[in-house]
Amino acid sequence: MPIVFLLLMKLKQLNTGDAGLGCDQDILSTDGVGSCVVLCLWDPIRKIGAMAHMSQASTDKGGAMRPFSFGSCPELAIPFLLKRMLARGSLACDICVRIVGGGNMFYEIKEGSLMDIGTHIVHATLETLNQEGLHLTSSALGGKFGRSVQFSVDSGLIEITATNGEKVFL
Repeated sequence: MPIVFLLLMKLKQLNTGDAGLGCDQDILSTDGVGSCVVLCLWDPIRKIGAMAHMSQASTDKGGAMRPFSFGSCPELAIPFLLKRMLARGSLACDICVRIVGGGNMFYEIKEGSLMDIGTHIVHATLETLNQEGLHLTSSALGGKFGRSVQFSVDSGLIEITATNGEKVFL
């Protein structure tokens, strides 16, 4: 990649529980994605993108865990990011939705069990997307490995690098 192009790009690093917006040459990036789900919203017409690194299925109405940011769970992240994209001129019908992660990182945890956090976050994400009238475009879900995710807002390309070295593009 030419040095000039690298200087134009702005890397925005998100931590677990973060939610952020980007535009044009921005790259939204997050690491340590295992059972968490990374949500990427993209408006290809206006070159607006959003990412959330969600670590919980819900805000836990029982009060044992409190979300520490708007990106912590689907019920907070999706409306939060959608509202900000719409305020910047996006139309809901133009937004592409992709999700990554939702792995079952522990071999002793049975898939679909109460302790299979990744599956619960994926289901909560799909339910909240449906409530907001958004539809899933593509996904890279499951597995027993960690991932890093980089989302180039300009092109919409999402590069997923697994801890085993494999790369997948959405």
